[in-house]
Amino acid sequence: MQRIFIRIEPEYTRTQKKLSKREEEVLTLFLLEKSYRDIAEELNISVSSVREYINRALSKLSMDKEELKKLYKESSSYNTSK
Repeated sequence: MQRIFIRIEPEYTRTQKKLSKREEEVLTLFLLEKSYRDIAEELNISVSSVREYINRALSKLSMDKEELKKLYKESSSYNTSK
């Protein structure tokens, strides 16, 4: 599975809690704009589990979905402009 890297400012990373491997997998697929159903099928978990992993990860990151998507898009632009 492809990993997604998001550039986060140093002061933010000090307070960031570590995501589990499954939370990372689910967020990666979410950021690639897969539907909850597609994520569930790909990872062989239920749609409710997908929601739970996303909510848990967002809580650890202290972000909502829109903030995460915006940060990902900005990081993607940053990574491709090098």
